[in-house]
Amino acid sequence: MQRLAKRIAGRARRRPRADLIRASFLFNAEWYLDHYPDVRDAGTDPAVHYLTHGGIEYRDPSPSFSSAWYLDTYEDVRTARINPLLHFLMHGRYEGRTFATHLKAINDLLTINQKVFVIGRNKTGTTSLAAALEAAGYRIGSQHEAEGLLEDWHRRDFCTLLEYCHSADAFQDVPFSLPDTYKALDNAFPNAKFILTVRDSAEQWYQSVTTFHAHLMGLSRRPTAADVKQFSYHEPGWLWRQQRYVYGANEASVYDPTIYKAHYLQHNADVIKHFKGRPQSLLVLNLSHKTAAADLARFLGIGQLGMNIPHLNATPRELDSNKI
Repeated sequence: MQRLAKRIAGRARRRPRADLIRASFLFNAEWYLDHYPDVRDAGTDPAVHYLTHGGIEYRDPSPSFSSAWYLDTYEDVRTARINPLLHFLMHGRYEGRTFATHLKAINDLLTINQKVFVIGRNKTGTTSLAAALEAAGYRIGSQHEAEGLLEDWHRRDFCTLLEYCHSADAFQDVPFSLPDTYKALDNAFPNAKFILTVRDSAEQWYQSVTTFHAHLMGLSRRPTAADVKQFSYHEPGWLWRQQRYVYGANEASVYDPTIYKAHYLQHNADVIKHFKGRPQSLLVLNLSHKTAAADLARFLGIGQLGMNIPHLNATPRELDSNKI
């Protein structure tokens, strides 16, 4: 009975630690199972395996974190036989310790000066906000280059994205506006500012997105799956992949209003929940509000913007509802 009680107690202690690892952007369960087939063959929970065995065996939890580098760099962690990623998440990042990928050390990423990440969905004023930030002196990241990281986002491999963030001060749109990215950025840049741009309603946002995409394709109706597949944005097939990856769209459901509006609302709710109690880290901003410029300046601590926020990349017109 005592052995059974100890075993149950041990499992209870491991569960929250495994959950912490599982939730981290530095852990990728699919990658772990692909690289360590013995774990897959054993049918073991990859997060639990990495917690109890993999870390001290110098196995990596993802391409973004090198267990060997962390243990070799921090002898106290190695001597105490503490799981390296667990130590970093619970203690190391607060102690100023850094981590490295198994491809390239990215120690300096955790000590970069304040970054600004615009994490609202596209067609919520992100282009206008980027222009305002640039006018305020922020270097804006290349949207075209960032959109090239869509496949990395789909794999939840944020290594290249974190390195890319070294290229500028402020960033917006894909993949920064997509689910889970803000969690990775918040882990890597604890002093960053996050701005969730929103519209007056999910319906308003949906109409803006569908109308804008139709305009890009030269259509006067809501695009079909065939339209999206044939359209070349960024590169051939990019927009169709984005619709599939982000919204789970298929031939029948692309631009389905119920799915898209629910996704928009869920993304906003998830972001707000993640930053709950941290008003210094997150600003929810509706650019149509009269106080938007003042709210932004106050949040960034820059006194005033010195300009009104411009209205750029506006949707040309609403689609004829009879053609949707």
